[in-house]
Amino acid sequence: MIDDGTLFKLNQDRYRLVCGIWLREQAHKLELHRVWIKTSTDQIHNVSIQGPKSRDLLKSLNIRTTSQRPTISELKWFRFTIGKMDNLDGTCEIPLLISRTGYTGELGYEIWCHPSNSVKLWEKIWLNGQNPMFNLKPLGLLALDILRIEAGLIFFEYEFDEQTDPIEAGIEFAIDFAKQENFIGKQTLIKRKEYQRQKLVGLELHCNGGSEIGSHGDCVHLENSRQQIGIVTSGCKSPILNKSIALARISAEHSQVGNRVEIGKLDGYQKRIKATIVKYPFYDPEKTKLRS
Repeated sequence: MIDDGTLFKLNQDRYRLVCGIWLREQAHKLELHRVWIKTSTDQIHNVSIQGPKSRDLLKSLNIRTTSQRPTISELKWFRFTIGKMDNLDGTCEIPLLISRTGYTGELGYEIWCHPSNSVKLWEKIWLNGQNPMFNLKPLGLLALDILRIEAGLIFFEYEFDEQTDPIEAGIEFAIDFAKQENFIGKQTLIKRKEYQRQKLVGLELHCNGGSEIGSHGDCVHLENSRQQIGIVTSGCKSPILNKSIALARISAEHSQVGNRVEIGKLDGYQKRIKATIVKYPFYDPEKTKLRS
């Protein structure tokens, strides 16, 4: 895997892929002369509104959509709509693309606009968000990382890299093996599914009130054994669960839920943290909040 970006189908011939810079390099490598890839980073800004009240806050912005497009209330998970809203003093309209997406495991939306309008968009969101009904707060990257771990969401160079396939990364749902059309890597993935070597699992650490955490790269051993069976990919203390949790890549033969393991600190042997393999996502495992 080289990315897990989000693809927007704008019309029959135009797409927007939110990803790294690899796409243009790949098109050049494959000599795809009929494909035109334009970098839009300097033409699009993104503001993310996440949380149980995000829909209500978004509706308070009075975004106008056309009759052919879904309203904010009608917008479904992983769908987008296009609309306009007025700035704070009503002197101009701001064109927007609103997607029901995010990286938090909560109900949430991302709003896309031209950079010239991003401050106006932020000001209106922030002002409306100060209503006690919404209690809006800025979200930093460290808090975002905790949310995505709680939600079991993967991150490049942590849960996956160029040597990891989607099955090992825990996103097998993204592969349609029943699809009749062939796609690059299909036969290889079918074989790797049958003989899976590693599996992404959740870990619950046994330490007082989450006093210890598993860090990226920590080794994972069988309980009371020197045998290493995997590594921690991400870990944190979860405030909402009040415990330390982690994602780990474990050998498939030892990946059963309920198995007891130890996370090695220091040199992996001098200090061990006991843990149990558990189901993940840790928070909202049925994704009812996302789909609400």
